[in-house]
Parts: sequence; structure tokens; C-alpha cells
Amino acid sequence: MRRKRRRPAQKFNRKMRTKLMVLFSLILAVLCGLIGRLTYIEHTKGETYQKKVLSMQSYDSKTIPYQRGEIIDRSGTVLATSVAVYNVILDCTVVNDKEEYVDPTVEALVKCFPELDETEIRRIIKEKKDKRYIVLAKKVPYDEVQPFVELQDAVDKKGNKVNPDIKGVWFEKEYQRNYPFGSLASSVIGFTSSGNVGTTGLENYYNSTLNGINGREYGYLDSDSDFEKTVIDAQDGDALVTSIDANIQSIVEEKIKDWNEKYRDNYYKGTGSINTAAIVMNPNNGEILAMVNVPEFDLNEPFTLNQDQKISEKSKEALNQMWRNGCINDTYEPGSTFKIITASACLEERVV
Repeated sequence: MRRKRRRPAQKFNRKMRTKLMVLFSLILAVLCGLIGRLTYIEHTKGETYQKKVLSMQSYDSKTIPYQRGEIIDRSGTVLATSVAVYNVILDCTVVNDKEEYVDPTVEALVKCFPELDETEIRRIIKEKKDKRYIVLAKKVPYDEVQPFVELQDAVDKKGNKVNPDIKGVWFEKEYQRNYPFGSLASSVIGFTSSGNVGTTGLENYYNSTLNGINGREYGYLDSDSDFEKTVIDAQDGDALVTSIDANIQSIVEEKIKDWNEKYRDNYYKGTGSINTAAIVMNPNNGEILAMVNVPEFDLNEPFTLNQDQKISEKSKEALNQMWRNGCINDTYEPGSTFKIITASACLEERVV
């Protein structure tokens, strides 16, 4: 019986070893180069690339509105202020996260905000599943928002939420300009349009003083997938203290209004007035205590023509005429007030 010869073990010859060393050296060089490049990028552009990565991850960002400064009279009576109101926002992605969230959320919305239509809300939730920002209602007062917040945050004696399935509803805060006394000193105070832009009167002239700077809240996932939040607080506008005395202003307005209504029918006979203006000044220092233009207009509804202006065409020209401050915008002859000047000149020249 012949024995099989054992094959001699193959050995790497010098040529093969050289090739392997060259290949290993090349791979090692590439790895070292890659590590070096990554280290360079980390030190020079690491922050830039981190921002790019984070920008593609989940984040939340919202504006924190500032509060426009108040306009107050000499005694501290508030003539113009900004009141917090809320927009009702629906996040469809959260509501659709689980089927059991839909009914409790819709029922709570309809219960607390009767003006909302249930069918419409369900349609939005169904058709706009990927939308995170749907405005359901605008400028809702705090007392109407609070019942929903209490319903959503209600807890039992053990600290567990009573309505844990109400999801995807939050409230966006903003401020709405409000004038507590309606038409009082309307042509002097003026009003704002959307975006806190002063349109007429003091609201316009001191617009930059009354306005502030919006804040911002940033939320994002950092490189460790931890949620981070950065808040930049809003800077509210400054208050404007005027020399106007609300009591004197209201008395003068009332007296001139009574006189106007009594004699307006005689205007075309030369004994009445359609528009009447008056200024009450402190003669010791020149402070304006009252500046009246009758008829005034409602500052809370500045685009509604008052009764006297309804006889004119409802146009931009009619509104501008209604907003006009006759005390400072109109020109008229000085009349008897100038007699003091002429009399003084005559006495000084000794001609009388």
C-alpha cells in the first residue's frame, strides 16, 4: 500500500510579501489621511457641518411677540394698551399619531370654541395629515382659551391626566391694540394697523418708541440626539406719557359735542359748525391738557365711518378726513388772537 506524499506547505515568497506590505501601507496611508482630514474638518468647519446636520433633524422654532408700549395721560390713566390674544393652532401630525387622539381632540375643540365646525376640523385632520401648523381661530381672548387649557391639563387626585388623548392643539400668543375709552382723544392718539404699525397721531409719530423687538424660541436635537431649547426674550416697547388730562379732554369733548348737535343744523345759516376743534393749554409751561376735534371716531374700529361722515362717500378720502387732526393740520386766520400783537405794536410806537 503506497503512502500519499504530503504536499509541502506553501510559503509566501518575497515577491508576495512585498505586494502585501505595499497594499497594507496604502490602506494604512488612506486611513491616516482620512483621519487627518476628519480632524481638520472638525477643527475648521465642525460647527458649520453640525448646524447642517441639526437643520435636517426635528426642531421647533417660534416667535415670542413683544408688547407695544402703552400711551397714558398725565395722571397715569391708560389711553392705549396692548391686550394678549391667541391663535388656535392645530398640529395634524400629532393628532394623527394615534387614532384614539382624533375624537377627544375634536370634541374638546368644539366644546370650548363653539364657532368652530366639527366637520371642517375632521376634514382638515384627514386631508392635511402632514401639516403641523393649521390656524383654526384667530385673536381669541384669554378667557375663551382658558377652559380648553384647563380641560387639557386636568388631573385626578393621583396626578394622572384626566384627558390624556387631547393632543396636537396649542396657542400662539400675539397682542392686539386696545383703546379703553373708545373715541376719547382719537385724533390725537391715533391707531395702529396690522403688525403694530402706527398709522396716525401719537401712535404713528412715536412708532419706534412704542414698538419693541420680538423674541425667539429655538428647539432642536443636538449631536447626541438630546433636545435643546434656546430662548431669546422679547423686548417690550416703551410707554409714552403725555401731557393730556383725560378728565379735561372728556369734559371739553362733551361740551363741544353738545354745542355741535345743537347748532349744526344752522351751519348753512352761518351760526353753526360741522367740525369744531379746541385746545386747552397750561399757560405757564405750554403743556397741552386737551386737544379736541369733534366729531371724534372710535379707535377700536377706525375704519368705520362715524355718523357725521356717513353723508359723504365711503372712500379713503372720507376716512382721511375723519382721522384728520384739525388742531394741527388745518390752516385758518388767527382772528382776534392777533389783535394783541397789533395793539402792543401801536402802544410801543405811541401812535394810540
